[in-house]
Amino acid sequence: MAVGKLDKVYYPPPVNKDVETQFKDAAKMYEKQFLGEMVKAMRTTVQESGLVNVSNGEKIFKQQLDDEYVDQWTNKGGIGMADMIYDQLMQKYGGQNIQVKPKGPLDMKDAAVFKGSAVMPKAGQTDITFSRPAGSKDIVSVQSPWDGVLREKTSLGSDGYLLKIDHADGLSSRLSFRGTAGTLEKGQKIQAGQKIGLLSPEANEFFWSLGEGTKTPVEELGDTGSL
Repeated sequence: MAVGKLDKVYYPPPVNKDVETQFKDAAKMYEKQFLGEMVKAMRTTVQESGLVNVSNGEKIFKQQLDDEYVDQWTNKGGIGMADMIYDQLMQKYGGQNIQVKPKGPLDMKDAAVFKGSAVMPKAGQTDITFSRPAGSKDIVSVQSPWDGVLREKTSLGSDGYLLKIDHADGLSSRLSFRGTAGTLEKGQKIQAGQKIGLLSPEANEFFWSLGEGTKTPVEELGDTGSL
């Protein structure tokens, strides 16, 4: 197994729940902006009698009152524009088209310690090897590239571990290294970028592969503490 660059980098999509929330907020914001402009245009059609001069304070009050009307209107469903925009966003961008760059599997501040640390595997790729330059003895942290659930923690002798993390998109990361894996337990929720292990100073190589795994339901993912 040798270090090498890949022609194509594979970035799994983010958790759909996060995408849906972002799209809903964006759609609601656009509808609110539209309704605000519509109310403003309607105000311009109302002619003042001229009998009483309108003060700046009254103008500001009317604007604030219109803004409150728009807020209430939007929160109660508006005119359906937000739903239309949301549906179009989900159809075009809500699936595999959304891509997220992985965090890790080596901490960015430790990336210079290993050669090939910028290499990211694609689905089905065999192990990618990260090699330590001669003379380097730094302790390096191992990170989870994406959110997921720890499905496997296997001891490889007295000072090695194999960790398998299933991600929400049906992919699975397998990380093999010499060092420690702390108090991680099977079934534990893992966050993207979370420290999941430490490489020993004697570890000259670190392996990461990406393949098919058990699809992790979105509800299984959540906040978790660090190592």
